[in-house]
Amino acid sequence: MDLKRLWSGAFIVIALAGFALRSGALAWGLPYQLDPDDPLLFIGATQIRLLGHRELKANYPPLRIYELAGEQWVTEAASGGAARQDQIFFFGRAFSALYSVVLLALAYQLGRRIHSRAAGALMAMFLAAESAAVVNGSQMRADVLAWLLALAALIVTVVSVERRSQRWLAPALGLSAAAFLAKYNMLPVIAAPALVGLFTVVRKRWARMAWLLGGAFLLIAGILLLRTSPLIRAILLEVFNLRRLLRPNYVFATQLRENAQRLVENLGAVNLVAALLGLGLAWGTPGRSGTHRMKLGALAFSGAVAAVIYTQAEARFKDMYYLVLIFALFWAVGIVTMARWIRPPVLGAATAILVGGLLAAPWVRADLDQLAELRRPDTRVATAEWLRRTVPQGARVACEYDCAELQGGYGGFPGPQSFHTEVAHSIYDRRLAEYQASGIEYLIADNRASGFFSGAVAPAFAANVKEVARFQDGEFVGPDRVIFQVPPIQQHALYRRIGDAISFRGFDLPQTTVVAGKDLSVTLYWMSARTTPANLIVFVHLAKDENSAPVAQFDGPPLNGTQPTFEWGGDMQFWIDPRTIPLAADVPPGQYQLRVGMYDADTGERLSVRSPKGEEQGTAMLLGEITVAR
Repeated sequence: MDLKRLWSGAFIVIALAGFALRSGALAWGLPYQLDPDDPLLFIGATQIRLLGHRELKANYPPLRIYELAGEQWVTEAASGGAARQDQIFFFGRAFSALYSVVLLALAYQLGRRIHSRAAGALMAMFLAAESAAVVNGSQMRADVLAWLLALAALIVTVVSVERRSQRWLAPALGLSAAAFLAKYNMLPVIAAPALVGLFTVVRKRWARMAWLLGGAFLLIAGILLLRTSPLIRAILLEVFNLRRLLRPNYVFATQLRENAQRLVENLGAVNLVAALLGLGLAWGTPGRSGTHRMKLGALAFSGAVAAVIYTQAEARFKDMYYLVLIFALFWAVGIVTMARWIRPPVLGAATAILVGGLLAAPWVRADLDQLAELRRPDTRVATAEWLRRTVPQGARVACEYDCAELQGGYGGFPGPQSFHTEVAHSIYDRRLAEYQASGIEYLIADNRASGFFSGAVAPAFAANVKEVARFQDGEFVGPDRVIFQVPPIQQHALYRRIGDAISFRGFDLPQTTVVAGKDLSVTLYWMSARTTPANLIVFVHLAKDENSAPVAQFDGPPLNGTQPTFEWGGDMQFWIDPRTIPLAADVPPGQYQLRVGMYDADTGERLSVRSPKGEEQGTAMLLGEITVAR
């Protein structure tokens, strides 16, 4: 049997299986995005496409965001500008899955150039099945693009060694820089072409040693500066957003042990042993040339640099993935090298595939379990859907832990925000009266926070709020959620949008019958959705109908002029505006309508009134019928 065809066919099967695992989760949660990287990258890309620059506070590496902006532009152009947000999200995730297939192809090529087609196929198997690779390949993250560029840089570095040509080092360094700009934790990849360049450009051994010692000195000095220089720490925080580098009470040995534990937990001790064995076997195999050892040395050196750098931070498993890529290569080399001792060669190849499959099986099982979990309803999606069905758009909601699924950039909502949200460490942080005074109408408890679920329910809280929905137990995945309704401070809740900056929240009307010659009292509740330079005047008119002249009225700025609208902040401030409308003694008895609205003091133009869904409803709101008596 032709072993080349066998391994080429095995790679094709592996690549298809890897794509199938990733594509199964592409539409997970849409139109909601429950992982923060998806929507934050989307928001940054949208800002670049629409505004020409990023306003996103999170300092994500730029390359993936700009690439996503290009994807969005293509999607918008192909749809004639009619693409929905969830469709754009889907295509962003689809590109991640396609990048994953390219990643597997590059893994195959790297393994083939370092050792054999068999090693390439098994390295692709490792990355096709490993759970973090599957998760990142099914979501709109920067990781897969960064890994792809890192493997491309390593392949070009290997080619430069094989051809003994310095011309390949420039593209290798360029790809390394691109990988870094896609994901900052890919910085160690630059060590491979740098080492090859050192050995090809510098001919004398003493000079090479001097360069190596100088590089080691710079690395150590950089780490010391990182730990001791406030300026360097500030730069890393502001530019690269490396907040985990500032871990208090940092101890090198402790961090090294914790990182090693994460690798063992995610990869398995047997797989790590296989990778280390593979490096030893590949290096020590008799008959290997100096060129072969240079290729291995460059990759192993970059892996060692990665291990040192990663010990300087509280690295998550996926943050150490460059090291995982190197492990995957030597894992494959170790299995294939040992399998070659088996005769005939076909049996050895079958053994290598079997052993690799058995070692990767726990990952595949975890991947399939994850796909099964994705088919179950998520509590966060259930929370958003319940609110959208039950609560008028524009309601103010406070959530424990986060409100990701209620924010416009995270879900398929028609406007920038369907709900006005804020995050609370615990729903017990404030008294109920404070929630009411700030206009908050719903509280969402989340078991990821140290609030409602962390202990006994406060009796005063339970007695004054109403539980309206609960999502937990075996029916759902995601955090346990309970939704409480806060009794509104306003007598009558009424949601309307006034112009572009003001939200009307309701009113108090203590009496619906008034005697001519007396005063009619009404309290209005406003919320500032955004800032406005306009000096807006509130009018309260009592008239027979909307086309009749008012028999009584009160026009004036909110809160008797103490808080004019041009001083309102755009952070959903809640304003309570009591008003008194005097009635003349000669007002004829009968039924009248009480209407409220706003107009611009400078132009006299009334602001439009719209429903929470954006439907135009004239320029005044009907609050109710008033009976005037003698």
